[in-house]
Amino acid sequence: MKTVPVSLICTVLDEEDTIDDFLNSVFSMSLLPDELIVVDGGSTDKTVERIQLFQKSNTSIKLFIEQGCNIAKGRNIAIHHAQFDYIAITDAGCRVDKQWLEQLIEPFLHDSTVDIVGGWVESDPHTPFEEWISLLQKPFEAIDFGKYHATARSLAVRKDCWEAVGGFPEDLSMWAEDTVFFLRLKAKGFRIIITPHAIVRWRPRRNIREFWLQYLNYGIGDGEAGIYPKLFLKRCGLFASVILLAGGFIISYIISVICFIVLGGAFMRLMMPLKRVSLAWWKLFPLFALTLVMETAQVFGYCIGWTRRKKLFS
Repeated sequence: MKTVPVSLICTVLDEEDTIDDFLNSVFSMSLLPDELIVVDGGSTDKTVERIQLFQKSNTSIKLFIEQGCNIAKGRNIAIHHAQFDYIAITDAGCRVDKQWLEQLIEPFLHDSTVDIVGGWVESDPHTPFEEWISLLQKPFEAIDFGKYHATARSLAVRKDCWEAVGGFPEDLSMWAEDTVFFLRLKAKGFRIIITPHAIVRWRPRRNIREFWLQYLNYGIGDGEAGIYPKLFLKRCGLFASVILLAGGFIISYIISVICFIVLGGAFMRLMMPLKRVSLAWWKLFPLFALTLVMETAQVFGYCIGWTRRKKLFS
């Protein structure tokens, strides 16, 4: 099978419960990486010991410990130590499909003009709540790839492209580093291919609290990075419509009608892509409620992140 040398990199922090599944999935792939570089940010559990145990039978694993580093810095350290020009990136809390790396690298082999390949991410639910969360993911065929930003859970990039944009942005606290990285790659005009066949599976959040915190943190990252201001304003409008709808019947009937129309439009815009996968109509309403939780968390997170941004870049 034709291929190229590949360095697979990831960062870890307190992944004792998931690291075995991740490493087992990596070393069960149809195409193995020529090296696996893992950067630990200072785990306090047995993550490092579990990785060292795998190193005994897999000499391609290289482990670096960088106490207190964030995800962006960890990824940059890993790529800096990578021997090869093609870098595959994923997260340790996930499981890669058997053909993930093979499918991720394939576009490079057939077209020398390809610079970056984004794979696909699918949820791996274990409970009924996680299954509901999984239904929020748009199907591949409903994605607008002009606006799509591949996640670092499933990504391959040439090392010179990483160098050209200055690597992952280490000045952000923790989140949105892969979004900013991807936006900078697009801005440089690099050729990007998205493939649905390079699949990484991740477990959704286990309860509503974890779900809220996940999107609160995403909002913090977007706010710190100063990205998606128009999307933030749309979310503010959606959040305001919910609040005003609740109080509108007391204040003004007209306000309630306007808010109802706004929410109805949001429902159609956000839920119709999910309807395309033949979901029952009744399922769209609880999913819309979850979407409102998600959007509200991101509004609060963005405000927090914007405040931090002013401190970070002042």
